[in-house]
Amino acid sequence: MKAFYTLTHIKIVIIDAQYQELLAYPPRHSPFCALMHENPATCAHCQQSSIHLCQKSRRQGGLIVDRCHAGLTEAVAPLRDAANMIIGYIMFGQITILSSYEELLARILESCTGYSLPPDLLAEKASHITHVTPEQIVAAGEILNACTDYILLQQMVSLKEKHEIHEILRYIDSHLHEPLTISFLCDQFHISRTTLYDMTKPYMKDGIAAYIKMRRLEKAKDLLQYGTDPVSSISQQVGFPDYNYFHRVFKQYAGVSAKQYRKLRQ
Repeated sequence: MKAFYTLTHIKIVIIDAQYQELLAYPPRHSPFCALMHENPATCAHCQQSSIHLCQKSRRQGGLIVDRCHAGLTEAVAPLRDAANMIIGYIMFGQITILSSYEELLARILESCTGYSLPPDLLAEKASHITHVTPEQIVAAGEILNACTDYILLQQMVSLKEKHEIHEILRYIDSHLHEPLTISFLCDQFHISRTTLYDMTKPYMKDGIAAYIKMRRLEKAKDLLQYGTDPVSSISQQVGFPDYNYFHRVFKQYAGVSAKQYRKLRQ
């Protein structure tokens, strides 16, 4: 938001789905809008005007450019989540597209009729309003749309990756009896070794091979405690075809041999 303001000199505001302001940059209002917000009556009109613009943006489904109640130019675009639901709005404004100060002041005085504000005070505050061209507003809107689309894309990628990692974890748990190598998993899920490592790193701090061994030993513990199959059979069921190797790694993992573990648990 700060970068957007630095580039455009246009105030930007994030509004939630209930039309409440969440963030703004800069946090202060322009001198003219600050005057509007000092009075409870005009402040209420400002809030209602913002809600009206957000609702119009929702109905049209995209960026809209319109006047606020005081005659300034505002632009609003909806913010959407990964499911394409509108979760808020991004608004920028407190500006004018009128190049003539006299024309701007005439519009303000007409719009603010009935607010009991001194014309000379309105004229003084209006002199600080930033002027932009219609082309600049469209460009600013396109920049914001690109930013929100990028955020949405990142969310979708993140959701896709989370779905894929859970699929991999489920696959490992249901195929512990099979040879589970890195190459095999990459072929099964059509991903590269680098992608597999990057996806599983948050879940497997010691690596994929260590995770698979741990899951096999955990399943062996369950089968020993709740089942009646011989230890040699359980060794095969959890992916350890070499019984002597299973005997050694299980004792290292559980602190006792498989037979002792079964006896203690049962």
